[in-house]
Amino acid sequence: MRLEAPKDGYLRAGLSDQKTVRLHPRASLDSRVGILKHELAHLYLARVKPEASSYLHEVFALWTSHDDIRVSLENADFFRRKEALDYLKKRSQPDFANGSRDDRALARVLTHLRSQKKESEQVQKLLEESFRGTLSLDEIEGRLSTAFQIEKPTAKLDFAFWDGAGRVLESEGRLDEAFPTGSVMKPFLIATEPEFMAKRPSRSHPIWFCPHQRVSPKIWTWQEALSLSCNGFFLDSKKPWEKLQNYRGTLIGLGVKEPGSLVADVIGVVPNQKMSLREVERAYRWIGLKAPFVFEALQDVPVNGTLAKLPESDWFAKRKIALKSGSMKDEKGEPLHSWIVAFDAEVPAEPRFTAVIHAEGQATPALLTALRERIERNWWDSNRKAKVQILGLIPSAVIDGRCESGPLLERKDADWRISNETNIQASTSDSFRCLSGAMMVSFEPKAGQPRLQRPYYGTLTSRAAIAQEPEITVKGKRPLKANQQKARRGSSWVLETSERDYLFEVVASEFAGGRREALKALALVVRANLEVGWKKSGEMCDTTICQVFGQSDRMNRFQQKKLWALLHEIQGLNLQNRDNEWLPFSAGGTEPWTEERGASFVEQSLALTGAPQSIEKKGHSYVAQVGSRKIELSCDDVRLQLSLPSCPETIRKDLANDGEVTFFFGGRGRGHNRGLSVLKANDLAAQGYGFEDILLQTNKTWKLQK
Repeated sequence: MRLEAPKDGYLRAGLSDQKTVRLHPRASLDSRVGILKHELAHLYLARVKPEASSYLHEVFALWTSHDDIRVSLENADFFRRKEALDYLKKRSQPDFANGSRDDRALARVLTHLRSQKKESEQVQKLLEESFRGTLSLDEIEGRLSTAFQIEKPTAKLDFAFWDGAGRVLESEGRLDEAFPTGSVMKPFLIATEPEFMAKRPSRSHPIWFCPHQRVSPKIWTWQEALSLSCNGFFLDSKKPWEKLQNYRGTLIGLGVKEPGSLVADVIGVVPNQKMSLREVERAYRWIGLKAPFVFEALQDVPVNGTLAKLPESDWFAKRKIALKSGSMKDEKGEPLHSWIVAFDAEVPAEPRFTAVIHAEGQATPALLTALRERIERNWWDSNRKAKVQILGLIPSAVIDGRCESGPLLERKDADWRISNETNIQASTSDSFRCLSGAMMVSFEPKAGQPRLQRPYYGTLTSRAAIAQEPEITVKGKRPLKANQQKARRGSSWVLETSERDYLFEVVASEFAGGRREALKALALVVRANLEVGWKKSGEMCDTTICQVFGQSDRMNRFQQKKLWALLHEIQGLNLQNRDNEWLPFSAGGTEPWTEERGASFVEQSLALTGAPQSIEKKGHSYVAQVGSRKIELSCDDVRLQLSLPSCPETIRKDLANDGEVTFFFGGRGRGHNRGLSVLKANDLAAQGYGFEDILLQTNKTWKLQK
């Protein structure tokens, strides 16, 4: 093999004879391997099939070496496959295998064939059979000509909708099957390769014929090129044939199996890049974290870009929904693969939603209508976030976190990066998250017990080590027990999730089997409390003194679907009381109960200075007589520290035979029995009451705001 300067009219990238393969010295390093394979294929075919025509020679060499992609990209003679086919049909005696325009037309046809799995397999099988002597050269060439006719695929639609926390709320079709992406990944190219942000002039060439754009020389910005999806802007960069190291490396790090390597792959000129709906959505969330300015440009797509002037365009524009479309077409301009990605661009790092739709055999305008219908039925008005302290009673054992799909991300020095760790507690980073999907957190509920696992959606942040905080006492007396300390001190882990996801988890965890109207009432109370914040800290929690969270697995799939639907119905409503304070709720109910506790146990649990002689109910609180002192106790102190089902209504004491004083506590229902009783709400719902009447039955000062 030689790198040889052109002479005697030799202008091709590669040339071969029986002994030598010559490569043009200006061929890039990345393309030389393909060119070499191309020439070696010619030499091989000349030996095993010396009677092969120039047509078969070029088909075999281009296909087996994959050099058809380079040939069709380096020359803009034929932008579409149809142009190449029409050109070849008009040629009475095409001249192949000499670097002519005929070669480039054939390369364009083969490149498009390669994108169709069925046709690609047919060509591959045909070439393999030819060398086993099963087909004559005439049969081979005839069948190759037939293989050029690509059938239009049957229309299929794939869709998925993720809420702000990264949970899939609706899906149909194939979420994990990879398809050619077209130009839907151009935003990721801008976000990872700074070279493509440079301005560049347009020129009169088919690759610059962008949608809705008059052909006139001008200086283009990357924002304009992205909104109009103009291929010329990207192909005229300084590195169209260099491998996109940052782009490809980042996608591989995010778990994408078939990312592109060249600009032509990314912008959809060739079908080398294939991604699933889940992979595309994950890539867009990465853009939101690392390059949110890219999303601002995509808000212009339904206004002035590729999806402007359509019946649905105004609906997206008014809601400031950013869009990006992409497609792969056949030689007649008919759609083979079409994509649209939609997302809330107001808070790109934590979008209200992300939606991805893909179709075979449908154009993007038709997809836009289907996309709107699906977004509307999943729309959530608020983009408010919820912070909740989680795992508050979990021992300080190692907590492990991994992503359900895709990589774990960690934030350090205000910058998100792909993590190599799974032990999130031992890491020096302050926050962790998955791009989308659940973070599967495993922990030991108590030392030596089997590990449990819970899915959390959102960003998990570690606060300052709580071991350095002072011990908490009750009424200034002796310290509480370890679990009591943990419950009152709060957790060292805070999960930031979406408002919708928080409401779903609390309602599902607190009252999984509730009736529809009772669940609506509970959801509105939970939403009001999210606005107020637990004890004015602004953060909710999931310990014994807070709202239960993160146990939605108590619901089956049917119940979960029902809960998502009813949350959608009340999203425009807000519940407030007169003083805008925390709205209490509990299981409630009327079932009677009786519990007994020894005086020494009561003394230790309530951190008293001695054994109580008596405990009496006084309004909503209690008074314990200890010696000459009277100590006031709250309902929650008595209920929680003595592990009683609810705040006791009756208290009596008895003296056992051994002289030990025993207290007998009696009451009804479960919880503190204040505010909304979810069991009573469920009974009212069974009687036909709506959620508004249920709330008024609980407290007449609670008002709904719409």
